[in-house]
Amino acid sequence: MNRASVAVLIVTCASAWYLTGLIWTIQWVHYPLFEMVNPDVFVRYEAAHTIAITTIVGPVMLAELVSAVAWIVVCPASLGRATPVTGLCLVILVWVSTAVLQVPLHDMLSNGYDAQVISTLVATNWIRTTLWTTRSGMLAWTLWQFLSGEPAGSSSG
Repeated sequence: MNRASVAVLIVTCASAWYLTGLIWTIQWVHYPLFEMVNPDVFVRYEAAHTIAITTIVGPVMLAELVSAVAWIVVCPASLGRATPVTGLCLVILVWVSTAVLQVPLHDMLSNGYDAQVISTLVATNWIRTTLWTTRSGMLAWTLWQFLSGEPAGSSSG
């Protein structure tokens, strides 16, 4: 594997693993705590949340998308094509879920506290949690294949 492939694999793994850890924190801690915010200050809370979370998620999601595309281009043939293509599909599904489900729910919450919308946000966020967790597992396997020199599709005994 050449330097470009190694660099792309590092960025791909780092961004996916960062986002996976972050989404689990959001899923188990942050979003459920929305229900405990005083409705009188919820609009300000949601606005502050949106600014803060976008700052720490947006650039990394962009890096993940770019590196997922780059990984398809530079991934060594010995690692196979299925994993990089599937990985990019998972990233695209995260973006679609974010745009179609989570952003509109946050837009609704920007108008005020709504327990049903918060519940829906928690429930639909499992989509992103599952997608990123799956992607991270695939990348861990890819890294294992790379470090062990094991070609795609083989199994060690």
